[in-house]
Parts: sequence; structure tokens; C-alpha cells
Amino acid sequence: MSNIKIKKHIIVDEFTATELENDFNYHNLDVHFGFFHEDLDVIEFNTLSFGCDLIKDGKVVQSKSYPDSNINIFKTDSEYLQSMRFDVQPSTVYDIKLWCNNVGIYKEYNTSVTTPSIPDYKAQFEATHPGETYDF
Repeated sequence: MSNIKIKKHIIVDEFTATELENDFNYHNLDVHFGFFHEDLDVIEFNTLSFGCDLIKDGKVVQSKSYPDSNINIFKTDSEYLQSMRFDVQPSTVYDIKLWCNNVGIYKEYNTSVTTPSIPDYKAQFEATHPGETYDF
């Protein structure tokens, strides 16, 4: 699984992103999205909507948007508003387009991520255990 954490400053046009890699599930990409302001513990919104497109070879392969219809997000004290899980293939480059619209102001953040490769456990075993058979 790959993880990318993206935060948008609530006032200025600034995004921060941190990419983390976990190596046990190679078919998931988790995108965590939140807002921040260095002087506020609670962030308030007005007609907030946001979403994320997962793009491979220039085509949107998965898309998620929030909140669901008839739901409004007014404020949060959480570091991340939403965690979005996407099904991905190992060893693949994906583009991520994260967007948000608050008070009619649309902002977008684009980045790329390469999902981790599945290790060759058989080759690793044989390299460290000469003459033994790999039959896991």
C-alpha cells in the first residue's frame, strides 16, 4: 500500500504533501486529505466540496468526490477530513489530481506517485539460503 497525505492551507494557496510507503499491500493507494492553518485548532468551511482523480496514462481510472449529496461539512478539528482508498497495480505510475472548492474558490493540487513493486521473495530466499528449496 502506498500512502500520500495532502493538506491545503485554508487561506493561502499552499498545499503540502507527504508520501509514505508501506510494503504489505501492493494493490492499494490511500490518499488522505485535510486542511490546516497554523493558528487555528478548528477549521470552518462554507459549501465545501473536494475530490480526487486517479489518472493512469492520461486517463482518469478512478474518481471520488465528497461530501455525499445532502451533507454539508461546516467545520473540523481533525487533521484529515477524508481518507480515500484506490485500487492500483504494483510498479505503476499514477497521477493524482486533488481538488477542493470552498466558498466558490476552486483549488487543485497535482502530483505523481509510483506504487511499490512486489518483492521477489523466491530470489531473496534463494540468495540467502543456497541449496534450499523455496516452497512457501
